[in-house]
Amino acid sequence: MRKRSLLIFLLAAVVLGFVSFPQNAEAQSRKDRRRAENLVVEGDTLYRQQNYQAAIVRYAQALAIVPTYPLAHYNKGRAHFNLEQFDEAIREFGISLDQGYDSLTIYGIRWRAYFAKKDLDGAMRDIQQAISSAPQNDYFYIAQGQIFHEQRKFEEATDSYLRSMELGTKNTNIGYLLALSYNAQGNWAKQEEYAKLALQSATTFPDMSWFLAGDAQQRMRKYEDAMRSYQNAKSVNPDLYGIFINLAETYRVLNRLKDAVAIAEEGVSKYPTDSTLLINISWYYSLSNKNDAAIEYAKRATDAAPNQYLGFTNLCRAYNDTNQLALAKQNCEKALQLQAGDGETYFYLGRTYQLMDDVDAAFDNYEKAVTGLETFTRANPNYADGYYLLGNAYSVTEKNDKAIQAYLASLEIAPLFARSRFNLGLIYLRENQIDNARAQVAALRNIDAQLAKRLEEAIGK
Repeated sequence: MRKRSLLIFLLAAVVLGFVSFPQNAEAQSRKDRRRAENLVVEGDTLYRQQNYQAAIVRYAQALAIVPTYPLAHYNKGRAHFNLEQFDEAIREFGISLDQGYDSLTIYGIRWRAYFAKKDLDGAMRDIQQAISSAPQNDYFYIAQGQIFHEQRKFEEATDSYLRSMELGTKNTNIGYLLALSYNAQGNWAKQEEYAKLALQSATTFPDMSWFLAGDAQQRMRKYEDAMRSYQNAKSVNPDLYGIFINLAETYRVLNRLKDAVAIAEEGVSKYPTDSTLLINISWYYSLSNKNDAAIEYAKRATDAAPNQYLGFTNLCRAYNDTNQLALAKQNCEKALQLQAGDGETYFYLGRTYQLMDDVDAAFDNYEKAVTGLETFTRANPNYADGYYLLGNAYSVTEKNDKAIQAYLASLEIAPLFARSRFNLGLIYLRENQIDNARAQVAALRNIDAQLAKRLEEAIGK
């Protein structure tokens, strides 16, 4: 089996601006004020040149002359912010606010410093103050939504984003943010809707918006649409990691194993030590009956992640397929040390013992496989491979009715899953449901002609 990944980003807008120096330092000499003003002007020039550290020095020099200088504190805070010196930025923004600088301007940037520090309560305090003062400002609702999202209050985040839309926000990323929020809530239809809106709105995250569209379509079993969305995401960002996981899996579900292997191979070339990609491609090669390649990539997976059980599980399966039974047993046992109770591993270990003619040990492990895979499918009800493996476990323990239901569940998720359909046909044949078995032959002819022929020959016997 494989892992799916999915990648998630948040946008925070940068609020910049210069305002004129307020005339509130009457007790200080005109000469000192002029010197301070000139230093702030120099600091502003350095700031625009992105020489933030030098700008900070100028602002500090100005403040040494005129301590009550809210603009200098504000600009110094922005320079600290851009250097990711968030504590210093927050301090300067606070002084500037106390000295009378525009509160909405302060709240519009200070919340981001709190947010970067993971001080979500501080960020929310600023945003709530801002909303109280400017309830029609869409920007602050977007900020509020981001904070709610980080707090895992996804419904509240959605409400904030939608409120910004009601206020006529021009933010081109609002659809993207809503797609992220609906993703977190498991609302795939809304995720797709707003990912598409993001693309129509010229979002600055087109790659992730296409990816989110594809993810939603894949979860809703709109596999052809998902494939096209992932391909579009890849055309925008050829290095987007999640594409090599999700697009490969979509190809596999569409029974395009060569394409699945190709995209996974491309991913491995970019991320050569990524264990998830290595595990996935090992599985695809096993499904393609290329067992030597399956062994190679499973070994690479165990080298890359020696504490990840699936690499060893895949090795066990591939060694079974090449009749290297001692190595199969060794790797299944290692996998179970890392992940006790894993149903898939128990199934392959049972198969190893069966090939060794140890019937009792085989049956014992197959029964454990049933238990483990029942647990797995309950936790992963939309994962076709889990039901396929559970069907296999039911089959070898002669629970034919349950095997049929498991294979049907697998095919409901992935109708083009050739091996699941072939095994279902064999179970129908075992139960003397010849018409149902022949129906699987007919379906297989358009999916995998070789498996269709094998099943037809079995029925003919």
